[in-house]
Order: sequence, then structure tokens, then C-alpha cells
Amino acid sequence: MKKILIIDDDAWLADNYRLLLEAHGWQVTITASANEAINLIDELEPSILLLDYLLPLQSAPALLHELQSYSDTQKIPVVLCTSLELAAGISLKEYGVLRLLDKTKVTPAQIIEVIEEIYYATIKD
Repeated sequence: MKKILIIDDDAWLADNYRLLLEAHGWQVTITASANEAINLIDELEPSILLLDYLLPLQSAPALLHELQSYSDTQKIPVVLCTSLELAAGISLKEYGVLRLLDKTKVTPAQIIEVIEEIYYATIKD
């Protein structure tokens, strides 16, 4: 089963991602909290995380660092979404981030393309 956990505090955007992904066969769970995401990851065992960079209380880098400290969560692929302009030289691959999407420019088709590409590439490993 293709499972994705959306971690985003923008409820409207997260719900639109959910509708899009469910239409393409994904089982979707949404949370607005990095702390709750840790518990959901253990419970759901998602195939991919769709993670907003700016979250209340705990940011994406803190969550990514937390995920890397456990062998069962460090290999979960992450698609990081942000409207911030992150430094081009920054490498987040060591934290499981396989793609960085600009929320202000990404299209629904691109979201599906990226998530499906990562999913099928990682199930072969």
C-alpha cells in the first residue's frame, strides 16, 4: 500500500495535497505537528513524508534530525516543501530529503510525478 504522511500546518494546502494523492491511489494521513508526526510515523510506517519546512514549535530540520537518530525511520524518503528560498548549496540528502519543492511554483502534476518517482525508486531497493 502506498502510504504518505503529510506534515504541514497549512490545513487548506494539506487537504488539497490529500485529495490529489488519494485520487492517485495513496493512503494519506495529515498532521500539522512535527511531534505528532513522530508518533504517526511509528504507527503508520509511511512510504514517503511530504514535509513543510516551517512548522509551529518544531521545524523540519529538527524533525529530520530526530528521524535520523532511529534506524527504522532514517531511510524514509522525504519530499521537503517550502516557500522559502533555501541556499542552493545546502545538502539535505543526508537527512533523507530526496527532493525540494517550491510551494509557490509546484503544480499538482509535478507533485504526483515526484512522489511516484521516489516511491517506485525506493521500493526497488
